[in-house]
Amino acid sequence: YCKNSNEYNKKAWSHNSHLKESTLEQRIRFKVLLFTFKALNGAAPSYIRDLLTIHKGQRQLRSSTGNILVVPKTRLKTAGDRTFIYQAATLWNALPETIRSMKTVATFKCHVKTYLFQLAYSS
Repeated sequence: YCKNSNEYNKKAWSHNSHLKESTLEQRIRFKVLLFTFKALNGAAPSYIRDLLTIHKGQRQLRSSTGNILVVPKTRLKTAGDRTFIYQAATLWNALPETIRSMKTVATFKCHVKTYLFQLAYSS
């Protein structure tokens, strides 16, 4: 779906229609993932960047190059699991590595929308 940014701009309405049809939960996931992407790529405010920590493994593994975030431990299931930090790390780590390694916001948005749409309507 998303070959380059020009194609993204041409197909923006079709991808936005996917998002409009999706649930509120999917829209929230999209926004959290977009903020996370921007924070990891220096395009978000510093207070958001400071909340996220990239996991540094003790050994050099193939998975260590995938921009995995540290998921904070929470004491309260109801409130702690709803925090931005927890949701951002959990959702980010669940993304395929190919999406996490996108270079531009436009391609990231396009691929994340497609990914979330497929998750919502795959069953």
